[in-house]
Amino acid sequence: MTATAIAIVERLIVQAELTGARGRTLYTDNWYTSIDLALMLYQKYGWRFCGTVAPTNKVARQDMDVPFAKLSKGAMKTIPRGWYREAVLQMRVGRKEFYVQATSWKDRKQVMFIHTTNIGSSRGKHTVRRGKRGHGGREVFPVPLS
Repeated sequence: MTATAIAIVERLIVQAELTGARGRTLYTDNWYTSIDLALMLYQKYGWRFCGTVAPTNKVARQDMDVPFAKLSKGAMKTIPRGWYREAVLQMRVGRKEFYVQATSWKDRKQVMFIHTTNIGSSRGKHTVRRGKRGHGGREVFPVPLS
């Protein structure tokens, strides 16, 4: 499916005549997101990338797979809301270094995404605001320090 998604994205970029545009960021959903696509966009067009990933229980991993598996039901019950993990994959593109960061975060369910923008640790930098049904205010979930 990855080769198909890359071909579709590349065809859309060519049809929209964006091949000369550099410095853009492409945002995708689960179907199109892959580390291969992020690498191709950076190599060919100089674009950044951000996309969600569907968590899976995949056991056999390849070099270009997202490094996190789906959390088990038991883990989902014990891990607090706002918990997250981050991993950075470093690659070479010619003489330049290229980084892809994968993040797995727990809200009501597990959310995973990969991106090539603002690589680095999020530890202690963010809070998340979520609305509560039936309440006018919002809940604030600080990102845990451990």
